[in-house]
Amino acid sequence: MAVDKAFGEAIRGSIAAGAGWQEIGRALGVTEAARSKDDVIDALAANRRDAWRRYIE
Repeated sequence: MAVDKAFGEAIRGSIAAGAGWQEIGRALGVTEAARSKDDVIDALAANRRDAWRRYIE
């Protein structure tokens, strides 16, 4: 939970500094085509799901 909180704070800082969602998605390595916060959240969730599938197989 603490990691997610720190992650959120870093993203809020990036937004405050002028970064757009496309830049954030690209920097996180989860999507090149984000147009919104929801696009980044969806791509991040899919990325985590894929990682967990690899961990437990």
